[in-house]
Amino acid sequence: MALWAAMSSGQVDASLAYRGAAQVAAHAGLDGLVAPWVPLRLGADADDLGAFEAALDSERALVERRAGFAADLMARDADLTGRAWPQLALSAQDAPLEGTAVTVHGDGDRLRLHVDRT
Repeated sequence: MALWAAMSSGQVDASLAYRGAAQVAAHAGLDGLVAPWVPLRLGADADDLGAFEAALDSERALVERRAGFAADLMARDADLTGRAWPQLALSAQDAPLEGTAVTVHGDGDRLRLHVDRT
């Protein structure tokens, strides 16, 4: 899914919403205060699958250590005004990530797709 997102974004750098174990733990009990995701940047060359996978693994290891950010940060920082949440998400929880159109949850060798039909 990450490769598809990078290739279909039409941008050199694309981002997914990522909710890993660290974000799940940080968000518990803080609904509305901490965003339930962090940006996962996809900036590697999508034409080279090996390089893309290595860059994705490295970026995931980096963001997995981040707890999140203030949920109202985009409203408080003028430099972020007009930015939207990513519409595609990767999640450690088997549940849709609110605010995204598609959430993918991986569990071993199975993937579950959650789609917002609204």
